[in-house]
Formats: sequence, structure tokens, C-alpha cells
Amino acid sequence: MLVVLTSQMTIIFGLCAFLCFLSFKPSEPYLSQYLVCELNTQEDYCGGFSNPTSCNANVPCVWSLVTNQCSPTSCSTVPSSDCGNSDYVYCTKYSHSSGDTCEETKCYKNFTEDEVNDEIYPWSTYAYLPFLLVLGPTAELFSYRAAILVGICGRLVTRFLLLYGKSIADMQWMQVTICWINCCQCFSKVTSYLIFLSYRYPMPSVLQQKMVSPIYSVH
Repeated sequence: MLVVLTSQMTIIFGLCAFLCFLSFKPSEPYLSQYLVCELNTQEDYCGGFSNPTSCNANVPCVWSLVTNQCSPTSCSTVPSSDCGNSDYVYCTKYSHSSGDTCEETKCYKNFTEDEVNDEIYPWSTYAYLPFLLVLGPTAELFSYRAAILVGICGRLVTRFLLLYGKSIADMQWMQVTICWINCCQCFSKVTSYLIFLSYRYPMPSVLQQKMVSPIYSVH
């Protein structure tokens, strides 16, 4: 008896963990914080200045006499009071027993803000139309359950690309899979709404059974 109960509890906890894994979907503002590297963004900004005068006039840029290039001020030289403010957003202040230090903020993905906004995010916008045109008729002709399962697969692909993707192309495909998830979720929400309507508005029991049974089997 104890062995059977332990086995059932293991299956339940396993299913809960699996569902938590599938419920993952990146959202704002956390996705931007994950993709954008503030230091790379500032390096791209400072790299646009070609002479010492224009470079030093724009915080946090500083002209290097060694490389003859404009680059962001090193976080180690930024005063503790300014560390992490709007000018030095690529720096983070850490408190230690010996005092406060200013260090570079950790970057998960090395993309600039312009790359994320101009080359990555637009892919999710343009991917909606083909997915709606394809998934809608496919779900209607075959099965809404299949569309939901396809959406689950999209979550797995999205997580894999976010964890292991390094190039802009990987992140563009990640945006496509997010559209994939959202379109499939639409079909799942439609089934929930139909179930609600079947109970909200009374109808003959035979007709209600004919409507609710296939909806439940899909959902």
C-alpha cells in the first residue's frame, strides 16, 4: 500500500513539475532585461563619436589616448554615488565589508538595445499573420487538441532558444516561437469561453451534452 501511495505521489509531483515547466513564457520587461546588455549598448553609442571633443562631451563616454577610440567610462572609476544611475546604467554597486565597489552589470545575452528593438522584436509582429492563417484552418480541419499540443512544443522550443541561443538569428526564431505559443493559446481560450457559454445560457440538456462533450474532449 505504501509503495503504491509513494508511486502515485511521485507521478503527481512529476506532473506538477512538468506543467510548471510548460507554463514558462517570457514577458516584458524581463525579456528585454535578459536580452539587452547595457554595456554593449553604451559601447555602440560611444562608438559613434569620432573625435575627443564630441566623445568627452557625452556622458558616459571618454576618449582613450591609447586606442584613439571613444568608449564608456570603466565602472571601476565611476564614483559610488553615481554607480547604476541613468548615466552609468551598465554599472552595478556592490556592498562589501571593505566598502562599496562599482562593477559591470552581468549580461546574459550580448545584444544592444538597437539590435533587440530593430532586429529581434519585429519578428514577433510579422510572424502572427502566417501563424493565424495556418494554425486556424489546421485546428478547424484536424483537432484543436493538436493545436494545443503544438503550443506546448512551442514553449519547449522557446525555452531552449532563450537558454542556449547566442546569435540574433536564434533570438529571431525565439520571437517566432512566442507567436506560435500565443496563437495556440487563443484556441485554448476559445474552448474555455465556449464551456462558460454552455453553462451561462440554459439550453436543452441533449443539446448541451452534444456541445459540451466535444469541447471538454478538446480542452
